[in-house]
Amino acid sequence: MSYNSYKIPTIFVWIVSTDKAGFARTVGKKALDAEAPPMPHGVILLVEDNTLTAELTMACLRKGEGAANEVVLAHDGMEAIDYLFHPELEASGMPGLVLLDVRMPRMDGFEVLKKMRSAERTRFVPVVMLASSIRAEDVHMAYCLGANGYLDKMSHGAPWPEMVQTAARYWLRMNVTPNSLVGQEDGSPARQNASHTSDNPYRDEKEA
Repeated sequence: MSYNSYKIPTIFVWIVSTDKAGFARTVGKKALDAEAPPMPHGVILLVEDNTLTAELTMACLRKGEGAANEVVLAHDGMEAIDYLFHPELEASGMPGLVLLDVRMPRMDGFEVLKKMRSAERTRFVPVVMLASSIRAEDVHMAYCLGANGYLDKMSHGAPWPEMVQTAARYWLRMNVTPNSLVGQEDGSPARQNASHTSDNPYRDEKEA
């Protein structure tokens, strides 16, 4: 089943569809830069049972600076596990970031995180927890289980779009994980966009 595609002004064309396994997928492609290479591990897995929150978060990721090549939506913890451990999903196809809701039916975010950190294939996948309320015991539990971050959906410190886009940019564009090195012969992460070369003085100095 597919939905109509629509255009984000001047930058991206987004297509939302449902794959064979039933996961909602949002695929973004640069409309003005067809030659740009796909970003390795540029997939975000969003695990959120609240429809409105899921739609808002996906909209935030669409309107960002193109941090993700694709956004996959799982509606609860069980769907997330089915996706992450699907036999046809190779290590090179692992998401570069999982945005994981804490409170969900069937399987909550803590159980998903525990399973991810106990399995070799998902051990190093960055996971940022999402919560509607901040409780000290939940934050403590999340980090003890191996979470990489914890975002408050109701935070007054920063708008939700800014929080989500910043997290996506950091984990997909700036941070290096063992998974992001998969397929690189020399062990170094692939250059994501040649236009950024001159923006990094350390890279310029090294290459000089």
